[in-house]
Amino acid sequence: MRDADGARVEKEPVMIRLRNAMFGGLFLLWSACPSAAVAADVLLDGFEDTNYTVATNVAGESVALASSSNHTQGTSSLQVTYNYVAGGQWTKSMAVQKTLPTPLDLSESVKVRFDLSVPSPDQTLTLILVLVDVAGNESRIVMSGALHSIVTNKTFAFPMSDFSKTRWSTGGRAFNLKEVARVDFRIQNNGDIAAAGSQVMRIDNLRVENNPQLLRADGVDNFDAYADTAALQAVWQPTTAATQAARVADDLGGSALQVQANISGRWLNYWAARNLP
Repeated sequence: MRDADGARVEKEPVMIRLRNAMFGGLFLLWSACPSAAVAADVLLDGFEDTNYTVATNVAGESVALASSSNHTQGTSSLQVTYNYVAGGQWTKSMAVQKTLPTPLDLSESVKVRFDLSVPSPDQTLTLILVLVDVAGNESRIVMSGALHSIVTNKTFAFPMSDFSKTRWSTGGRAFNLKEVARVDFRIQNNGDIAAAGSQVMRIDNLRVENNPQLLRADGVDNFDAYADTAALQAVWQPTTAATQAARVADDLGGSALQVQANISGRWLNYWAARNLP
Protein backbone atom coordinates (compact mmCIF):
# COMPACT_ATOMS: atom_id res chain seq x y z
CA MET A 1 0.00 0.00 0.00
CA ARG A 2 1.38 3.44 -0.96
CA ASP A 3 0.56 7.00 0.15
CA ALA A 4 -0.18 10.04 -2.03
CA ASP A 5 3.55 10.58 -2.70
CA GLY A 6 4.09 6.99 -3.75
CA ALA A 7 5.91 5.91 -0.57
CA ARG A 8 5.18 2.45 0.72
CA VAL A 9 3.09 2.38 3.92
CA GLU A 10 2.70 -0.65 6.18
CA LYS A 11 -0.83 -0.88 7.55
CA GLU A 12 -1.26 -2.54 10.92
CA PRO A 13 -3.60 -5.52 10.54
CA VAL A 14 -6.74 -5.82 12.61
CA MET A 15 -6.51 -9.03 14.56
CA ILE A 16 -9.27 -10.98 16.25
CA ARG A 17 -8.14 -13.17 19.11
CA LEU A 18 -10.13 -15.76 21.00
CA ARG A 19 -9.12 -15.82 24.65
CA ASN A 20 -10.30 -18.04 27.49
CA ALA A 21 -10.09 -17.62 31.25
CA MET A 22 -11.21 -20.15 33.83
CA PHE A 23 -12.12 -19.44 37.46
CA GLY A 24 -12.33 -22.31 39.91
CA GLY A 25 -13.52 -20.26 42.89
CA LEU A 26 -13.94 -16.70 44.04
CA PHE A 27 -13.19 -15.47 47.57
CA LEU A 28 -13.31 -12.17 49.43
CA LEU A 29 -10.71 -11.27 52.08
CA TRP A 30 -11.19 -8.67 54.77
CA SER A 31 -10.21 -8.00 58.36
CA ALA A 32 -12.11 -10.27 60.67
CA CYS A 33 -13.74 -9.34 63.92
CA PRO A 34 -10.94 -8.73 66.41
CA SER A 35 -10.15 -11.17 69.17
CA ALA A 36 -10.93 -10.34 72.76
CA ALA A 37 -7.26 -9.47 73.32
CA VAL A 38 -7.21 -6.69 70.71
CA ALA A 39 -10.09 -4.21 70.72
CA ALA A 40 -10.87 -2.73 67.32
CA ASP A 41 -11.69 0.70 68.70
CA VAL A 42 -10.21 2.10 71.92
CA LEU A 43 -11.29 5.32 73.65
CA LEU A 44 -8.17 7.21 74.76
CA ASP A 45 -10.03 10.15 76.28
CA GLY A 46 -13.71 11.04 76.59
CA PHE A 47 -12.98 14.55 77.97
CA GLU A 48 -15.42 14.12 80.85
CA ASP A 49 -13.50 16.46 83.16
CA THR A 50 -10.98 19.31 83.10
CA ASN A 51 -8.01 17.48 84.63
CA TYR A 52 -5.42 18.56 82.08
CA THR A 53 -2.12 20.38 82.16
CA VAL A 54 -2.00 23.63 80.18
CA ALA A 55 1.04 25.61 79.09
CA THR A 56 1.80 28.80 77.17
CA ASN A 57 5.16 30.27 76.19
CA VAL A 58 4.21 33.96 76.06
CA ALA A 59 3.71 36.22 79.09
CA GLY A 60 0.20 37.62 79.39
CA GLU A 61 -1.48 34.67 77.66
CA SER A 62 -3.73 32.11 79.36
CA VAL A 63 -5.78 28.99 78.75
CA ALA A 64 -9.18 28.32 80.35
CA LEU A 65 -10.73 24.84 80.43
CA ALA A 66 -14.41 24.03 80.91
CA SER A 67 -16.79 21.13 80.32
CA SER A 68 -19.27 21.64 77.48
CA SER A 69 -22.62 19.94 76.95
CA ASN A 70 -21.91 20.02 73.20
CA HIS A 71 -20.42 16.53 72.89
CA THR A 72 -20.29 13.44 70.68
CA GLN A 73 -19.90 10.76 73.35
CA GLY A 74 -20.25 10.48 77.11
CA THR A 75 -21.70 13.51 78.88
CA SER A 76 -19.40 16.38 77.89
CA SER A 77 -16.56 17.64 75.73
CA LEU A 78 -13.58 19.75 76.74
CA GLN A 79 -13.89 23.43 75.86
CA VAL A 80 -10.54 25.20 75.48
CA THR A 81 -10.35 28.99 75.42
CA TYR A 82 -6.96 30.36 74.38
CA ASN A 83 -6.48 34.03 75.33
CA TYR A 84 -3.58 35.43 73.33
CA VAL A 85 -1.74 38.72 72.88
CA ALA A 86 -0.35 40.33 69.75
CA GLY A 87 2.79 38.76 68.32
CA GLY A 88 4.77 37.78 65.25
CA GLN A 89 4.42 34.59 63.20
CA TRP A 90 5.44 31.33 64.94
CA THR A 91 6.14 33.04 68.27
CA LYS A 92 3.35 31.32 70.22
CA SER A 93 2.85 27.80 71.49
CA MET A 94 -0.08 26.77 73.67
CA ALA A 95 -0.64 23.19 74.84
CA VAL A 96 -3.36 21.15 76.52
CA GLN A 97 -1.72 17.99 77.79
CA LYS A 98 -3.20 14.66 78.89
CA THR A 99 -0.86 12.25 80.69
CA LEU A 100 -2.22 8.72 80.29
CA PRO A 101 -2.70 6.60 83.44
CA THR A 102 -0.27 4.02 82.03
CA PRO A 103 1.78 4.11 78.80
CA LEU A 104 -0.10 2.59 75.88
CA ASP A 105 1.15 0.30 73.13
CA LEU A 106 -0.15 1.80 69.88
CA SER A 107 2.12 -0.23 67.59
CA GLU A 108 -0.88 -2.24 66.31
CA SER A 109 -3.04 0.86 65.86
CA VAL A 110 -3.85 2.00 62.35
CA LYS A 111 -5.63 5.32 62.94
CA VAL A 112 -6.18 8.11 65.46
CA ARG A 113 -9.35 10.17 65.40
CA PHE A 114 -11.13 12.81 67.46
CA ASP A 115 -14.09 15.18 67.19
CA LEU A 116 -13.62 18.94 67.02
CA SER A 117 -15.92 21.95 67.22
CA VAL A 118 -14.66 25.45 66.42
CA PRO A 119 -17.22 28.16 67.29
CA SER A 120 -14.68 31.00 66.93
CA PRO A 121 -12.27 30.39 64.05
CA ASP A 122 -8.96 32.17 63.59
CA GLN A 123 -7.00 32.20 60.33
CA THR A 124 -3.69 32.80 62.10
CA LEU A 125 -3.73 29.68 64.30
CA THR A 126 -2.68 26.08 63.59
CA LEU A 127 -3.76 23.02 65.59
CA ILE A 128 -1.26 20.22 66.19
CA LEU A 129 -1.99 16.76 67.62
CA VAL A 130 1.10 15.34 69.35
CA LEU A 131 1.86 11.89 70.76
CA VAL A 132 4.65 11.81 73.35
CA ASP A 133 6.45 8.62 74.43
CA VAL A 134 7.91 7.82 77.85
CA ALA A 135 11.28 9.29 76.83
CA GLY A 136 9.72 12.59 75.75
CA ASN A 137 10.10 11.94 72.02
CA GLU A 138 7.25 13.22 69.87
CA SER A 139 5.28 12.34 66.77
CA ARG A 140 2.70 14.76 65.43
CA ILE A 141 0.04 15.73 62.92
CA VAL A 142 -0.12 19.37 61.82
CA MET A 143 -3.68 20.47 60.97
CA SER A 144 -3.08 23.79 59.26
CA GLY A 145 -6.70 24.65 58.51
CA ALA A 146 -8.54 22.98 61.40
CA LEU A 147 -9.14 26.27 63.26
CA HIS A 148 -9.74 28.46 60.20
CA SER A 149 -13.51 27.95 59.84
CA ILE A 150 -16.56 27.21 61.98
CA VAL A 151 -17.13 23.47 62.41
CA THR A 152 -19.40 21.51 64.75
CA ASN A 153 -18.46 18.03 65.93
CA LYS A 154 -16.33 17.32 62.88
CA THR A 155 -14.36 14.07 63.01
CA PHE A 156 -10.68 14.27 62.13
CA ALA A 157 -9.01 10.89 61.43
CA PHE A 158 -5.36 10.22 60.61
CA PRO A 159 -3.51 7.00 59.73
CA MET A 160 -0.60 6.32 62.05
CA SER A 161 1.69 6.50 59.03
CA ASP A 162 0.83 10.22 58.68
CA PHE A 163 2.40 11.07 62.03
CA SER A 164 5.91 12.46 61.74
CA LYS A 165 8.79 13.03 64.14
CA THR A 166 9.49 16.62 65.12
CA ARG A 167 13.07 17.89 64.99
CA TRP A 168 12.18 21.11 66.79
CA SER A 169 11.53 19.59 70.20
CA THR A 170 13.33 16.22 70.21
CA GLY A 171 15.90 16.49 67.44
CA GLY A 172 14.07 13.98 65.26
CA ARG A 173 14.84 11.09 67.61
CA ALA A 174 12.93 7.86 67.04
CA PHE A 175 9.42 7.77 68.49
CA ASN A 176 8.37 4.66 70.45
CA LEU A 177 4.78 3.69 69.60
CA LYS A 178 4.91 0.89 72.16
CA GLU A 179 5.08 3.35 75.06
CA VAL A 180 2.88 6.39 74.43
CA ALA A 181 2.65 8.33 77.67
CA ARG A 182 0.97 11.61 76.76
CA VAL A 183 -1.28 13.29 74.21
CA ASP A 184 -1.05 17.04 73.51
CA PHE A 185 -3.31 19.39 71.61
CA ARG A 186 -1.19 22.40 70.73
CA ILE A 187 -1.87 25.71 69.03
CA GLN A 188 0.78 27.77 67.24
CA ASN A 189 0.37 30.93 65.19
CA ASN A 190 1.02 30.50 61.47
CA GLY A 191 0.63 34.25 60.91
CA ASP A 192 1.19 37.60 62.62
CA ILE A 193 -1.38 38.49 65.29
CA ALA A 194 -2.06 42.21 65.29
CA ALA A 195 -4.18 42.44 68.45
CA ALA A 196 -5.11 40.45 71.54
CA GLY A 197 -8.04 38.05 71.25
CA SER A 198 -9.47 34.65 72.12
CA GLN A 199 -9.96 31.37 70.28
CA VAL A 200 -12.40 28.67 71.44
CA MET A 201 -12.43 25.01 70.46
CA ARG A 202 -14.12 21.89 71.86
CA ILE A 203 -12.52 18.44 71.77
CA ASP A 204 -14.19 15.06 72.28
CA ASN A 205 -14.00 11.34 71.59
CA LEU A 206 -10.25 10.77 71.12
CA ARG A 207 -9.87 7.20 69.88
CA VAL A 208 -7.50 4.80 68.18
CA GLU A 209 -8.46 2.08 65.74
CA ASN A 210 -6.44 -1.11 66.04
CA ASN A 211 -5.41 -3.78 63.57
CA PRO A 212 -6.48 -7.22 64.81
CA GLN A 213 -4.05 -8.84 62.31
CA LEU A 214 -6.66 -11.35 61.28
CA LEU A 215 -8.06 -12.01 57.83
CA ARG A 216 -11.37 -13.62 57.10
CA ALA A 217 -12.03 -15.37 53.79
CA ASP A 218 -15.57 -16.00 52.61
CA GLY A 219 -16.42 -17.93 49.46
CA VAL A 220 -18.50 -15.95 46.99
CA ASP A 221 -18.94 -18.70 44.39
CA ASN A 222 -17.22 -22.04 43.74
CA PHE A 223 -19.38 -22.64 40.62
CA ASP A 224 -20.32 -26.18 41.70
CA ALA A 225 -23.97 -25.35 42.36
CA TYR A 226 -24.87 -24.77 38.69
CA ALA A 227 -26.38 -27.78 36.90
CA ASP A 228 -25.32 -26.57 33.47
CA THR A 229 -24.22 -23.54 31.48
CA ALA A 230 -27.76 -22.15 31.28
CA ALA A 231 -28.03 -22.12 35.07
CA LEU A 232 -24.64 -20.40 35.37
CA GLN A 233 -25.53 -17.79 32.74
CA ALA A 234 -28.67 -16.89 34.70
CA VAL A 235 -26.36 -15.61 37.46
CA TRP A 236 -23.15 -14.62 35.67
CA GLN A 237 -23.97 -12.12 32.94
CA PRO A 238 -21.52 -11.38 30.11
CA THR A 239 -21.08 -7.65 29.61
CA THR A 240 -20.86 -7.69 25.81
CA ALA A 241 -22.10 -9.82 22.94
CA ALA A 242 -18.47 -10.77 22.27
CA THR A 243 -18.19 -12.42 25.69
CA GLN A 244 -19.50 -15.87 26.54
CA ALA A 245 -19.74 -17.50 29.96
CA ALA A 246 -19.95 -21.26 30.34
CA ARG A 247 -19.86 -23.97 33.02
CA VAL A 248 -16.94 -26.36 32.50
CA ALA A 249 -15.18 -29.03 34.53
CA ASP A 250 -12.17 -27.99 36.60
CA ASP A 251 -9.07 -30.02 37.44
CA LEU A 252 -10.40 -31.04 40.88
CA GLY A 253 -13.54 -32.78 39.70
CA GLY A 254 -15.81 -29.81 40.28
CA SER A 255 -17.03 -26.96 38.11
CA ALA A 256 -15.48 -23.72 36.94
CA LEU A 257 -16.59 -20.55 35.20
CA GLN A 258 -15.10 -20.19 31.73
CA VAL A 259 -15.12 -16.70 30.22
CA GLN A 260 -14.40 -16.55 26.50
CA ALA A 261 -14.07 -13.33 24.52
CA ASN A 262 -13.51 -12.41 20.89
CA ILE A 263 -10.96 -9.63 21.28
CA SER A 264 -11.20 -7.38 18.23
CA GLY A 265 -9.27 -4.26 19.26
CA ARG A 266 -7.08 -2.55 21.80
CA TRP A 267 -8.15 -1.26 25.22
CA LEU A 268 -11.43 -3.15 25.30
CA ASN A 269 -12.83 -4.82 28.39
CA TYR A 270 -14.58 -8.16 28.48
CA TRP A 271 -15.94 -9.86 31.57
CA ALA A 272 -18.81 -11.70 33.20
CA ALA A 273 -20.31 -10.32 36.40
CA ARG A 274 -22.86 -11.19 39.04
CA ASN A 275 -24.69 -9.25 41.76
CA LEU A 276 -23.95 -10.35 45.29
CA PRO A 277 -26.96 -11.24 47.46
